[in-house]
Amino acid sequence: MIKRLLTITLIAVLLLALTVVPTSASSEYIYDPFDILAPKEEQKLADHLYALNSQSHISYYLVVSERRSDAFRYDTGNTVVLLVEYDEDYDEYFYELFTYGDANTAISNREVNRILDDPEVYNDLKSGNILDGAYRALTLIDTAAHDNMRGDNWLLKTILTSLAISVVIASIVCGIIIYKYKKKLKSPIYPLDRYATLYLIPENSRDIFLHKTLTRVRINTSSTSGGSRSSGSRGGGSRGRR
Repeated sequence: MIKRLLTITLIAVLLLALTVVPTSASSEYIYDPFDILAPKEEQKLADHLYALNSQSHISYYLVVSERRSDAFRYDTGNTVVLLVEYDEDYDEYFYELFTYGDANTAISNREVNRILDDPEVYNDLKSGNILDGAYRALTLIDTAAHDNMRGDNWLLKTILTSLAISVVIASIVCGIIIYKYKKKLKSPIYPLDRYATLYLIPENSRDIFLHKTLTRVRINTSSTSGGSRSSGSRGGGSRGRR
């Protein structure tokens, strides 16, 4: 009898643990201090958030509250916070989206506005259908973030690939230029000493004349005696007379 009671107690404890642990683990992404969400709604949204967070480095949170300040409890790290605020005085719902860290760069302001203005999101959240409105909004946010991150990775890969191709082309061109330059240096030099003779005139050179001309001139004087003088070309050029 005692063994049977112990067995039943152990089974009950295990069943309780199995039902409680998943709920608490998933509910960490939802903050609903005023119990605006029904238990089933909260569990479905918690499971959806758990699935999104398990496959992304961005953390997604849902805050359903009557205080806007409750959204700032998740303002650290790479987080996305969807705030659904209930105004009890006007019996109306408002919603906002907060992004921090990498989430702020992964999701542009234009995409945030597109998601918040989505007709289904707007109609569901404004009418108090938080389950469907938050579910769709969180799905759109996650899709936008992953699309942008894939786009950034594609752009980075494209830039790196282009740089690598440019380096290869530049290396090939430089190799061709260097090869042609070295080949030009190794080409045979024209042997001028074999096909041409160059004579240089020495600095102390002189002219050599092969012929000499003698000129006789008669000079008449008043004296009775006569005679003649001669001048002419000598070696070394004409000297003339003074």
